[in-house]
Parts: sequence; structure tokens; C-alpha cells
Amino acid sequence: MQDSDSKNIAFEVNPMMVLFSHEVGGSYAVLETFSAVVGIPAMHLKTYQRHDKKVTAAEVEAGSAMLTLLLLSMPVGAEKEYAGQRRLNVRAEEARDGNVYGGGEH
Repeated sequence: MQDSDSKNIAFEVNPMMVLFSHEVGGSYAVLETFSAVVGIPAMHLKTYQRHDKKVTAAEVEAGSAMLTLLLLSMPVGAEKEYAGQRRLNVRAEEARDGNVYGGGEH
């Protein structure tokens, strides 16, 4: 493997490593520890920060797209039905707790 090939692979792995740190709920410190455990050099903090911004933006965009698809796939009026069901669930919880009217004993 040529040196330029190994650099290209490293550049491809960097965003994946940052995504890994997001998936395990960690940060740069987690990535440093993981790199040490598997015996690979950790990326520089500035490199991590640069990729972190890109990965975070991609995650937000993907989440937004997923939410849009979910909302578009819901039948018309379903969001109102869900809100109504949520109110019923809250009332049921209140009744179970002895707070039938939501404002204390009456």
C-alpha cells in the first residue's frame, strides 16, 4: 500500500470515528481512549472538531428528514388524534394516582 493510499483511508475513517464517538455518547476523550486500546494513533483535536461539525450537521439533517417523512406518512388529522390520546393517558394516570380532576381532591 502506498503512503497516499493510507492517507486517503485515514481521511475516510475520520468521519466514521467521529460518528462512532457520537453513537457511544462520547467525545474526543472517548475517541482517544478507543484509539489507544486498538493501537492506532488518535486524530488531532482540531481534526475531530472539524469532522464533529460535519457529522453533527448530517445527523441533524437526517433526523429532520426522518421527522418530515414520518409526518408526511401520517394520515390527515392523526397528529390531533395523538394529542387527544396523550390527554387521555394523562387523565388515566391522574385517576390512578387519585387526582381525578387534575387539581387535587374535590
